[in-house]
Amino acid sequence: MVTIASFIFLFVSPTNQTSPYTTNTAGESAAVVGLFVLQATVEGLVKPTLSADFSRCRVTDSGYCDPRDLLSFDRAAVNNHSQAWEKVSDLGQIVGVSLPLIASAIDFLPTSQGFGAFVSDSLVIYEAVAAASILTMFLKLTIQRPRPYQYRLGAQPGSIEKELSFPSGHTSSVAAALTAYTTTYFLHYPGSPSRFVVAGGALITTSLTAYGRVGAGKHFYSDVFAGALLGGVIGYVVPVLHLEDNKSVQAHFFINSEFGSHNTHGLALTLHF
Repeated sequence: MVTIASFIFLFVSPTNQTSPYTTNTAGESAAVVGLFVLQATVEGLVKPTLSADFSRCRVTDSGYCDPRDLLSFDRAAVNNHSQAWEKVSDLGQIVGVSLPLIASAIDFLPTSQGFGAFVSDSLVIYEAVAAASILTMFLKLTIQRPRPYQYRLGAQPGSIEKELSFPSGHTSSVAAALTAYTTTYFLHYPGSPSRFVVAGGALITTSLTAYGRVGAGKHFYSDVFAGALLGGVIGYVVPVLHLEDNKSVQAHFFINSEFGSHNTHGLALTLHF
């Protein structure tokens, strides 16, 4: 299904050669690189110095976190440990984060006029990914929620990774990338029915990634929901803030359009910045 979603993104669009965004290419590129370097530094140098010690949960007499303290729908994830779903979630993250770049390249780079749009669109999309990733990492290290497998018999202290459950990083990064890409696509092709196909592909890929993290026993349902919400909000807000005219931005949830002799009417929300 991830492969199907990939084809949805790559082959549904006509080409509009101008970007809807205003960007400072040099400055914002440096900021994006800086955020990813910061994340890599924390991953490589800070996290290895930290350890899981069961201090963030109530421990049972058998030495593991008490599952009775979990929300009822989260408790269902405690005994999950599917390697197949872990592979699906890892693949979903790779596809979800890389696909906007590939789709934009296919859309714009075949023509010389499209290079500027490709750069601006990609920069905005990956600013959203970088911002979501940094915020997710900050929340993980601050909250240090034990992962589901720490709530079952045999749980052991050790790497801090065992206590970085909330929110889901896989889900937040995919949601940020695909929401930003979908927002960009809607701005490029406001009258094209294909925009709803792209939105559907984004939803499928994000949902598969999120469920894969739960099925693998790496996250609770509340973790992936929070990750999807965080990534989705950032993936929408970052593009909106880069619009050429963002003093009054209309976000159409159902856009008025005309198909032949039939009119469809919708709802619009106006945001002021």
